[in-house]
Amino acid sequence: RQGEIILENSKSSACSICKSRRPNNAWTKDFNYEELLEATEGFSIENSLSEREDGPTFEGLLERQVKIVVKKYQVTTSHQEKILKSEVQLFISARHKNVVMLLGLCTNKSQLMIVYEQVCNGSLEQYLTSKD
Repeated sequence: RQGEIILENSKSSACSICKSRRPNNAWTKDFNYEELLEATEGFSIENSLSEREDGPTFEGLLERQVKIVVKKYQVTTSHQEKILKSEVQLFISARHKNVVMLLGLCTNKSQLMIVYEQVCNGSLEQYLTSKD
């Protein structure tokens, strides 16, 4: 089933920390806004991961228990749209066990939402700015 997120088979990569398997999707999915609204519980404060000048980021859970991160961008210029689409193309082509996987996109009016797999061991920024 093209575009549908499924769990990989037993030979797939699994998280060394929580042992959950990575989603396997040969194609990115076009998410609808309602699906992401439900997954993030209405983009609630409790599911907020960060708020930056380029937009907020939320965690969520899809129907099939796939943990996701949704990055919301407010697109106001064609230049911004071009940069975001370039980033999306980069992540689509980057399929590696050490690179977070892009699962799909959603457009809603002037917003572009990029949906990534959620990783349980934190962000690169956490490790680079750690005082330990």
